[in-house]
Amino acid sequence: MSEKQSWWQLLAIQTGGTLSPPILLIGGLLAEKYGWNGALLTIALGNLALLLLALLFIGMSSRRPLSTVEQATYYFGLSGKCLFGSLMILSVLIWFGIQLNVMSKSFRLVDSNLLNVVIGIFITSFLCFGISAVKRLSCITTPLLALALLQVAFNSEPSEFPSSEISIAGVFMVIGANIAA
Repeated sequence: MSEKQSWWQLLAIQTGGTLSPPILLIGGLLAEKYGWNGALLTIALGNLALLLLALLFIGMSSRRPLSTVEQATYYFGLSGKCLFGSLMILSVLIWFGIQLNVMSKSFRLVDSNLLNVVIGIFITSFLCFGISAVKRLSCITTPLLALALLQVAFNSEPSEFPSSEISIAGVFMVIGANIAA
């Protein structure tokens, strides 16, 4: 029997992904390359594209309340199920690898590969306890991530970003990172 999650618990899990270091790093890279205005516009365009996709998926789900893989099966048959399922697994594994790499690099140790393995085993072991463990962990880490973000924002040196360029590559970077998160 599947357990229903409250909106607060789901929000904490999603916010943890949104405030994750790779997402913040992408925002910083966009600001560095295109300036604050360009980064904000690029992020807004990427999120607008995701909103339009979400609205499309909402329309599909309101007619047939199915998961993404089940929707793919309905519309594209068994080959669609295999393709979308494989893409989702690949996306999650790549994102997990990116997260591990950013976490281990933040400790600035020489052997980050060994630290990747140790952190990966710890997180995977923790996740064996199910969604309730993820909820508890996200309720602890989300406020910590928010505090870290505020600390970085208040302690960073203000600089001038005259450019307000928008990049299609940056839009796709925003879309890809948000889908993976």
